[in-house]
Amino acid sequence: MNLEAPYYDIVYEKELYHLKINNQELKTPAGKLIQHHNKKLFEHLIYEIEGFEELDPSTLSIYSLLCTLNDFVLPDPEEYISKDFFQQMIMHDYTLKSNAGPEVLEQYKRWKILMERLEFLDMNHPNLPQTIIAESYDQWISQLYQKEKFQELVDFFYADYKLLSPEQKTVARTAVNIHRSIIYGILLAQGHCDSSEYAVAILAANGLIPSVWDLSTKEDYKDNFYSLRSDASLMNNFLKIVTLPSQSIENKLRAEIPNWNSLPLSAKYAILESSKKINESNSSDYSSYVMLLGKSVEICLKELVFDKYQKIFSIKFSEEKDVKIFIESNKKIERLAKYLIKEPHFIELGTMITILEKSDGKTAKKNEVLKEFFDFISNSLKYDAIVKHEFIEAAWKISKERNKAAHSEIFSYNEAVEMQNICFQLLQKM
Repeated sequence: MNLEAPYYDIVYEKELYHLKINNQELKTPAGKLIQHHNKKLFEHLIYEIEGFEELDPSTLSIYSLLCTLNDFVLPDPEEYISKDFFQQMIMHDYTLKSNAGPEVLEQYKRWKILMERLEFLDMNHPNLPQTIIAESYDQWISQLYQKEKFQELVDFFYADYKLLSPEQKTVARTAVNIHRSIIYGILLAQGHCDSSEYAVAILAANGLIPSVWDLSTKEDYKDNFYSLRSDASLMNNFLKIVTLPSQSIENKLRAEIPNWNSLPLSAKYAILESSKKINESNSSDYSSYVMLLGKSVEICLKELVFDKYQKIFSIKFSEEKDVKIFIESNKKIERLAKYLIKEPHFIELGTMITILEKSDGKTAKKNEVLKEFFDFISNSLKYDAIVKHEFIEAAWKISKERNKAAHSEIFSYNEAVEMQNICFQLLQKM
């Protein structure tokens, strides 16, 4: 395509936009028309193309991401990556291949987000071999010391991957292609790590930390850090643009959830994708979108309520024995106690609802931690509504339905709309 003195025209046709350059339609290397529902994305694409002498899909850019999205993901977004292929990507993930020497401790520090998830799964870092040939996959897994735990790790991240939007899946797959990490691709797509955390994790996986590896220089580190962070920022910016909903969905969300702007970014991703699919698709099964709605409630409760309390929790623990004493003395709220003082500070939706249920009970009146927690909700957050019977009943409803959806129960359109309405009612209270 000729990019000399280009004339651009953004065309809207059949509810999708595409770009013409000098009256030629912009297409992927496979010859597919590059389309998307978001006009602003094509405006950014024009800004990018202005600096191109030629279109090169092998170089990370908005253009290359759109090529991946249109050529590979959109034709079959649900089955784009099979479970078996995903397992192979996990086995070749550089962040699961640690060093054998003392440097491994420094790698673990820079893989903090990954290590938190491994701890949640009660799993040590698997320390996969640097090279695994295709013929040995099944044999290698069968001989793995933590065989069942490794499969649990694959299942855990595959479930997260399946919940991603097509655009998020594009980012995750791109991270594999250029940086060899499906795990950090998923974490970046979910908004669970920022561009700097992503860059440092990839650098650690490749032995490029000068304070740890003698062969790595500060100049190498600087160049690679800025390059990786730039890549991650570009992918983040792509997601921020493409996840903008259509005007009709945006108006609905702002009308239904007045506090929309204050919700966590990862929760917004889940709500946007589920709302778009429920309102625009014609499906025989809406279970995956029900799961996303439940996920959004879990994220909001954790980040807007429980995490805020955890960060200001007044009791200090200078030694491991203090942690044990605290947990032992709070057996009735053991899960909350562990969440408050033990990393990785994970807590699931059902546990959070169970804790909220205790607001009017005897335990809350006797236990100092619960008293302080509910005072924090009432006086600091002003979220009195989330301990009311109506909120808790609705939260249990969406939690139970999400679990059913996760175990292959089929949900109709009307059932999905009902769950969507419950989700909106819950989020209004936070």
